[in-house]
Amino acid sequence: MLRWKKKRLLFNPKNTPNKQEWFHEFAQAPNALVFDHFVRVYFCCRPKPDKNGSVVSYGNYVDLNRKNLFEIISTASAPLMSLGAIGTFDEFGTYPISVVKVGSRMLAYYGGWTR
Repeated sequence: MLRWKKKRLLFNPKNTPNKQEWFHEFAQAPNALVFDHFVRVYFCCRPKPDKNGSVVSYGNYVDLNRKNLFEIISTASAPLMSLGAIGTFDEFGTYPISVVKVGSRMLAYYGGWTR
């Protein structure tokens, strides 16, 4: 029987060393790819709501040291994708996002936000 051992929080966008306005909070729908020396965790995040209280969602990632998953190596310096054009399915962002490695290529599958 599989037994889970609870550790602790690995990552919180509010506490990142190189804070970016476009990822103020949330690390939703995480999924990971394991590399030789690090684990890249993809997730969706949000900036602060606009003046109307509306939010958008961006794809992001955090790289964690493979030997110590509590050590953050880096985060994305910009959203993985820009918001879609007006009227498109992803005009207000992406959620969720899943990234897979196919050969030497990285492919992202995602849902979009619209209002």
